[in-house]
Amino acid sequence: MINQIDSDEFKITEKEIYITSKDGKSTLKSFRDNKSLLNLQDLMDIDNLPNSEKALESFVLDKLSTALSSVDITTQEDINKYDPIAIDGFKANSNNKECVGIALDNVLSGSTKKFLTSGIIINPLWTFTIGLPVYLNGSSLSQIEPNSGFVQKVGLAKHATILFLKISEPIYKS
Repeated sequence: MINQIDSDEFKITEKEIYITSKDGKSTLKSFRDNKSLLNLQDLMDIDNLPNSEKALESFVLDKLSTALSSVDITTQEDINKYDPIAIDGFKANSNNKECVGIALDNVLSGSTKKFLTSGIIINPLWTFTIGLPVYLNGSSLSQIEPNSGFVQKVGLAKHATILFLKISEPIYKS
């Protein structure tokens, strides 16, 4: 039984993602379908994961919906999937609203949903440079630090389309 996977070791192929714990004892194999969302902190029993792609995706999304690394927020405006969110329910913005999570789906204003605060997100439209940090820049995610407001790192690109989400405290520019 694994309570948390402490890992920085990822192997990405066209069809699969392998994540190995730092102790080298456990490996998670996931089929990459450009829709998968993995929350490493909530995968409790790595040996009993389903084998089929559809069952694995369903299992992971179910675990993600009850994740310890998510937060319930009532939105104050429409939020698009993969948008950064502030604690007050508006889109995060590096000028005035710190990021506390990332939207897992499109969310209409006034809805209460879970927003991911740490874990792995796969977005087939991202084109990140592997190994570089990802920042909140304006109301978007970017590998370029903002010129004004504050600098807030939200994670690290593990692949062009994969973000290892680990939101840092903002550093305000003077």
